[in-house]
Amino acid sequence: MAKTVNAYGTYATIKWPNDVRVNGRKIAGILLESEGEGPTIDYVVVGFGINLAVELKELSAEIQSKSTSLLNEVHHPVDYHEFLKTFFLMFAHCYEIFKGQRYTEIIDEWKMYSDTLGKSVRVKTMTETLQGTAVDVDQSGFLLLWTAGGETKKILSGDCLYFDELDHA
Repeated sequence: MAKTVNAYGTYATIKWPNDVRVNGRKIAGILLESEGEGPTIDYVVVGFGINLAVELKELSAEIQSKSTSLLNEVHHPVDYHEFLKTFFLMFAHCYEIFKGQRYTEIIDEWKMYSDTLGKSVRVKTMTETLQGTAVDVDQSGFLLLWTAGGETKKILSGDCLYFDELDHA
């Protein structure tokens, strides 16, 4: 998704684990749902949403400051079908890399687009809230968080908040 947004002349980044942002504002999100047993994955369902033609003034003030749209960024309408065509061509290319088990390429590209690495973050998982510095994404997609206690925690999923973007920070 970040590559597709960038194809329109913007600079999109990835906020771990699944937000695509432009100028620090969310433009898209990705959700994955998988099924399998142990190390075997039977299938993965990929869902995505993008703010393609949203007029920011139509959003609430609270959301306006945290969101953007491709229309807002490129200052002209973006054809829905052309966007989807571009996205699916890029997705197909990434899927071929995945099928070829070239996972390092995927993770390396993810890191290249990341705006999370190096930041002080708070991550709320299903079982705990952790704070520290996001130092890396490992080869399985886990966020590696360096805590104040000197530990490196591996986090598979959670809500990641940047300290420099928190209201009270």
